[in-house]
Amino acid sequence: MSVCQELEGMVCSMGFQERNAWACGGVLLVVFVPYFWLVSNNPLLYGPLLMMAVIGQVALLAGFHIVNSIATASIRKTGDVPLPDELDRIIELRAAKLSGIILGIAVVSWSMAAMAGGYTIEGGGITSAESAGAGAAAVYSIELTDAMAWVHFLFAGLVVSNLAYYGAIVTGYRRLADG
Repeated sequence: MSVCQELEGMVCSMGFQERNAWACGGVLLVVFVPYFWLVSNNPLLYGPLLMMAVIGQVALLAGFHIVNSIATASIRKTGDVPLPDELDRIIELRAAKLSGIILGIAVVSWSMAAMAGGYTIEGGGITSAESAGAGAAAVYSIELTDAMAWVHFLFAGLVVSNLAYYGAIVTGYRRLADG
């Protein structure tokens, strides 16, 4: 059996939700890897790039979902998307748990780095402990490019958590298929 025939058999044996998870994860990679590569070089380009990335993601996913709905025989016959059963819900809950943990780690890491990173003291080199008595105020300041880089880091945490979500769904279904 050739690799193409084996791949075709695997795709044909996949359920509706598994194909959706593959497509959503793939589209996230295709759209956001170039986005993050471009904004890593210039964090201030995020506006037009983000709009293009979102439009590209919506277009790719809409096209896939139309093709997936047409290609799935049960949807073609009845016109309804199959409802998830108990096993689908368990796989999705496990994936959501993993995704939430990853997003939580990204948010906590971002918050800790933001708290540690940008304090400056006005008043000629006074330490923060001495500033209360000397009248100098501790001011939080950060460069705009650094701020945008940190915003992109937080957004990357969201994208990675979504990739983990779809990857866990695919893994759950593959474990079932492999026995």
